[in-house]
Amino acid sequence: MMVGYLLDVACTFAGRPELVLLDEPCSSAVLSVQMKKRILNLIKEEKKIGYAGILLVSNSNLEVTVLSNEIAIITSGPRKDEINLIEKGSIQ
Repeated sequence: MMVGYLLDVACTFAGRPELVLLDEPCSSAVLSVQMKKRILNLIKEEKKIGYAGILLVSNSNLEVTVLSNEIAIITSGPRKDEINLIEKGSIQ
């Protein structure tokens, strides 16, 4: 399962897409610490190559800190189809 998950992430970048959506890429409870590190390193390497824009959805401070250049903090709005932008800016 764990190697298959890493392979799924790697295949996501294989076709050199313009945009990749990563929704909690390391949040699975079955992933070991070592596998989470390998996934984060894979995403960081793909980010350096720069073929794809990466949209990361995460509750993990580690993922956000390691993988992001800019962040936006959002919350749901009063209606189901609305969101509220709380803050946005550079990760620095």
